[in-house]
Formats: sequence, structure tokens, C-alpha cells
Amino acid sequence: MRELFQQFVTGKFRLERKPSCGETIGQEITYQGYPDQILQFFYDMKKGDRVLAYGNKCIYGIGEIIGDYYYKAEESEEYPYIFFHRRDVKWVSIPEPPLSIDMLTDDLQKKLMRPRTIIELTELEWRDVEEALTAQPPEEKAVAPEPEVSPFYLEERQVRNFLAENPTILGEGLELVGKEYRTDGFGRIDALFRDGKGNFVVLETKKDRESDVVAGQILRYIGWVKKNLGPNVQGVIVTRTSDVNLNYAVEAVKDTVKLKYYKVKCEISDVPT
Repeated sequence: MRELFQQFVTGKFRLERKPSCGETIGQEITYQGYPDQILQFFYDMKKGDRVLAYGNKCIYGIGEIIGDYYYKAEESEEYPYIFFHRRDVKWVSIPEPPLSIDMLTDDLQKKLMRPRTIIELTELEWRDVEEALTAQPPEEKAVAPEPEVSPFYLEERQVRNFLAENPTILGEGLELVGKEYRTDGFGRIDALFRDGKGNFVVLETKKDRESDVVAGQILRYIGWVKKNLGPNVQGVIVTRTSDVNLNYAVEAVKDTVKLKYYKVKCEISDVPT
């Protein structure tokens, strides 16, 4: 049985049905895509393994496998996309709202975007997910006004990556120490810089996060850098639009944290410039 199942899930088996156009009885047919995923789901995944439910660039839950593999064929008009291959899972964490993968490292985002049903994560990647869940702000009931939409709007990571590659925009003599810099369980700094005198600069970019959360995060990171790397630390928050709440928060620590704004400019002409 295992051999027959493995022949199927690895995508190669003997054709025993009536052949369609271009096929012959006994011909080996290879199906690519999902079969190897079923094999991994059946044999490699075990009770006690951690799993996360991912889709649409969001993480919807983290759980633990509590049951063996079983197959259940059923149909439903309400839920047309039902998976017949199953394992029971105990969900231990369901983030509200779902965790956006923008909170994860670039490498992990790319890994989760692969066109596969099952993706195995390393211990370090699991730690990234757990830290992102800790750093994610709680769901707000009040609905904030939507910012003005610009066709040249940059995503948070694009701003961060640009500043990481061009640190002197933030200050003369700055050099990148690390992007998405780890703080041993206290979150990841968007980017950490240092100048020739050993002074550190902590960068945080604000997008789709509440002002109090951004202010609290950068102060936590500044405190961590002071304790672990060096006493002279400044913080910079980079945002696209003005925010009254953020202005007041930074006013209280204006000797330590600076607020800066970015602007995207695009020019189109008939001749090269």
C-alpha cells in the first residue's frame, strides 16, 4: 500500500483507466504540483509539529498537530474548497487582526510566497513569526481616516531598504549595522546605524501602525541598544504624512527621537534628463 501511495503522490503511476486523446494503456503519466506535498503531509508531518495557517499574505493562526493523517471525502455547497487529506490541529494562537507578512523579514516573506501548499520553517524563522506576533499592535475599534492615495506610494520595507542603502540621508557619516536587526526576543529594529564616533541611530518606519505603537517600539529599541551596544543612541521615525498623535509622542522625547518625512517624486518628460 505504501509503495502504491508513494507512486501516486510522487507524481508517477501506471495509467489504468480508459485513455484520453494522446494517451495509451500502460503509459506512465506524470502529474506535477501537489502530489509531493501530499507525500510530505502523509509521512513527514507528525503529532506535536507546529503549524501556521497562511494565505493572502497573512498568518491566520498557529497551532499544533494532535492527530494522525486521515482522508475524508465530502462535498459542501457552502465551502466548495474542502481538503480531503487531513490532520487535526489544536489552534493555540489566532491573531486579531491576522498578522501581515510585512511584519516578517524579507527572506521569510519570499519563502512564504512560494507556490507550495507545505513550507517547512526553521527554528530561526519560527522565532521571527513569534516576535512579529508579539510586536503586532492590538486591533483598534476606531476607524482612522484613510490616507491620501498616491500612485507613487512606497511600502514600508521599500523606504527601509532605501535608507539602509543610503544611510547618509539620515546623518553624515552613518553606516549600516544591520537591517531588521534582532534584539534577542524584543523585536526587530527596521535598521540600525552607527557613525564613526560609535554613536548609534535606530530607524523605525511608520505605515499602518498606530502612533503609540511606533513610539513605544522605538523607545524600547533605543533602551535595548543602550544596554547592549553603547550608551549614545538616537532614534529616527520616518513617515509619509503628518500625524498629530505621533507629533505629541515625539515631543515628549524630542532630545532622543527625531521625526522625519519622506516624499516620492516622479517626473516624466519627452527627452532624457
